[in-house]
Parts: sequence; C-alpha cells; structure tokens
Amino acid sequence: MTLREVVETTREGDRPSYQDTLRALGALVDAWRVRCVRLWVSPAGVRVVVPTRFGERWFAWPQLQQMAEARSRLRGQRRPSPQVPTARWEVVLRLAGHAMDRTGGQYFLVEAALGGRGQAATCVVESPQGVVLTAEEAVRQQVEIAWHYWRRGRRG
Repeated sequence: MTLREVVETTREGDRPSYQDTLRALGALVDAWRVRCVRLWVSPAGVRVVVPTRFGERWFAWPQLQQMAEARSRLRGQRRPSPQVPTARWEVVLRLAGHAMDRTGGQYFLVEAALGGRGQAATCVVESPQGVVLTAEEAVRQQVEIAWHYWRRGRRG
C-alpha cells in the first residue's frame, strides 16, 4: 500500500491506540537521545517539540500508524534494552498514551522529562477537560514497571 493510499483510507476509528502510537514515537525519541519533550496531540497528528535539539517535528496520523505497526512487528525480535524501563521514552510515552486512551479525547498536551540516574521521569498529560495524568501518578506507574522488570530478572 502506498503512503497516499494509507492517507486516503485512514479514518479516526482505524488509528492505533494512543498507547501504541506514543510507544512507537517514544522509540524514535529514544534514538534522538534527548532529555525533555513536549507533544501536542490533535485529530491532525502529533507535533513534537524538543527544545534542546531538533526544534519541532510534525507527524500525521497515517505516518504514526505506520510507525506503530512497524514497532509492533519488532516486539520480541530484539535484545532487551540495557537501560532501565523508566529511562526510556518508549516506556514513558506509552504510559502517557495509556492515560489518554482511558480518557478518550482528541486534544492533549504531553510534557515529559527523563530523570537522572535512579530517578523517575516526569510526565504530565493535559486535555481541554483538565489533567489526565499527573506527575505523581506517572512516577507511581514507573515504579510499578521497574518493580515488574526487577522481579523478572530483566533490566530493560
């Protein structure tokens, strides 16, 4: 299928979940090796602002859908990351996407920053209706994830 066909056939109901979408976008942000990121999510796509490095990038939903599908195909086919889960954008933005899916909505602002060694990332998600994910809840969920990985004897 060509990109044009994907653009023409993608409807809102065909989109992957916010969780899968932001997880895939997080894998890309991991490759950028940045400490903070801000996302504006809308029905048109996701605007990513990385003030320390790239400035601004725009991703339309058809492109995000392809990224999420590609990322899904890679699961289980690569070695675990040497980084702890809470130090990876893929994990942090997945938590944000999960909160967005629970809320349901089309407009969100995600502001996040990776923590230092031994510190959780900060992540806040807001919608026009109010806060969707608080920094405290994001930290609580990261601790839960880290414990799960530790218990299974995995680092990343």
